[in-house]
Amino acid sequence: MKKLAIALFAAAVAALYGWAYYWAFDLFHFTSRNKMIDHHFVVAAYTVAWTIQLGYLVWLGLKWRSQQRDAARTTRQLP
Repeated sequence: MKKLAIALFAAAVAALYGWAYYWAFDLFHFTSRNKMIDHHFVVAAYTVAWTIQLGYLVWLGLKWRSQQRDAARTTRQLP
């Protein structure tokens, strides 16, 4: 399950970055190269920020699931 979560997270990040990159080309098709490059830096910064935030959310979810599993094991052992 952990490998699946990591793979889904990586796919989501790649999809978000690809969508933002495609949107930037549509938006800045007829503008200057400097504006387009500046926008790509902004997209990259947001992608890094969202990657960190979503990665932390996935980590919290996995940690929470393992704590629930451990709690279920300890309650089963008690008579």
